[in-house]
Amino acid sequence: MNYDETQHLHISYNKKGLDLEAVGLKRLDVDVWDVYFNFQDHTINEPTMRFSKIDPFGCKIFSITSKDLSEDEATQYFELWIHLHISYNKKGLDLEAVGLKRLDVDVWDVYFNFQDHTINEPTMRFSKIDPFGCKIFSITSKDLSEDEATQYFELWIKHELNKAL
Repeated sequence: MNYDETQHLHISYNKKGLDLEAVGLKRLDVDVWDVYFNFQDHTINEPTMRFSKIDPFGCKIFSITSKDLSEDEATQYFELWIHLHISYNKKGLDLEAVGLKRLDVDVWDVYFNFQDHTINEPTMRFSKIDPFGCKIFSITSKDLSEDEATQYFELWIKHELNKAL
């Protein structure tokens, strides 16, 4: 991937006792920004999901289509990315999903990457976002808690994923 060396953003999150920073890099010739987060720099274990990586920026966590992305807009997306990582570690399964809140409505879309968990993707068609994987369900909620999301994820595992295993 080639990036415009004259355009980049430092995207910060300083809430709830966290001090995190990501870097947004503007792709050459297209209106897309790739946002990178270095898990090691923040002493956070890197998730099992596969990420594209660039030294020293870390893992590409998401992309934003925008010609002139502002720091405020990028920060909103980063906050949404930070907000909801859903884990399930029971019955010999160690699974992770990601919840992303839509900007315009109180709906959370939950994504699961089958490949990262070495599970064959079911034949039904899913909408996908790289690197988060397939959208497996949506939840209507203004402020979805991690506990609530985990309960929904457990139900999905019990009723849907077990069919694929």
